[in-house]
Amino acid sequence: MASLIDLAGLQLDALPLDAVDAGENEGLEESALSVDAAASLARAERHADAIRRVGAVFGPPAPDDRAAYGTYVAQAVDALRLPNISGREIVAVHARTTRGGVKNRLPPPWGLYRLLALLVYDQKVRDHLGVPLRFNSIHRDGPYNAAIGGASKSAHRACTARDRAPVGSSVRSLAEVDAALRRLYVDLSADQARVLASVAKDYSLGPAFSESVFGEPFSASELGFEAGPDRASYTYVGGIGRYKTFVHGDARGVAAAWRG
Repeated sequence: MASLIDLAGLQLDALPLDAVDAGENEGLEESALSVDAAASLARAERHADAIRRVGAVFGPPAPDDRAAYGTYVAQAVDALRLPNISGREIVAVHARTTRGGVKNRLPPPWGLYRLLALLVYDQKVRDHLGVPLRFNSIHRDGPYNAAIGGASKSAHRACTARDRAPVGSSVRSLAEVDAALRRLYVDLSADQARVLASVAKDYSLGPAFSESVFGEPFSASELGFEAGPDRASYTYVGGIGRYKTFVHGDARGVAAAWRG
């Protein structure tokens, strides 16, 4: 029998019996975790209409309401209508547990807002690469980041970093595509802009491109965004870290490249 693990409040089937091990290199970047979340998210989707009805009366789900918020995140990602990136995989990638039993969490609303914008860029990377991308690591909350020995001001904490592995290609090819698109102008479709606007409205977000998890404000350039007034477009400027099995990308606002 497969064990169950709590992922954003969703009980996921078909997971290994053993807890996920952070691994000896987890403090730098995380390795991939394959999670079959289809069955559990299918159950969650059956409750989506009820959640929306409740939300219409009581407001959007609080991030601490892990089941409802996990569904909200998945639906927001799917609403972007990205051909090769699903809400299921974005929720599933946050199913992390350290050796000490510390679990990762989904990004808070301001982090979700940033992530939604960046996923539009990642779809363009996928289009240029021509093979699937597997997301290994996205958001890390504070306790989880500390448990794995991550940098206190990691871009993963700010929800501007994603570690991705190409499926059927090389990390070198992915890094080269990232480099070619380093200053890509990303113009969100009208529907995609509405998704971001909806998240901002649901959670009363201020200037989400400039808010910081660390207590001091980021400038737009420091986040790698040069956003229009309607935030329906931005220029991606980021760092590229090439590792043995994945490529780290973050919207740091300045061009940077390194090997790990």
